[in-house]
Amino acid sequence: IRGDQQHFVRRDELKASWEIFTPLLHKIDKGEFKSIPYKQGSRGPAEADKMLEKAGYVQTHGYIWIPPTL
Repeated sequence: IRGDQQHFVRRDELKASWEIFTPLLHKIDKGEFKSIPYKQGSRGPAEADKMLEKAGYVQTHGYIWIPPTL
């Protein structure tokens, strides 16, 4: 990946990400927000699918998790 910038975010994107996530991380540290656990290899918690459905998202493909190999 040396020299191929498509594998990295730009500086302004990184800055924007920290501006979005830092307040959330502070709330987690203070115990004001709890994450929802989900099974490794799954698409995530069922609550996420429900939220997407409310927003009108329709999943059109399956998800198969392939464990990493070393």
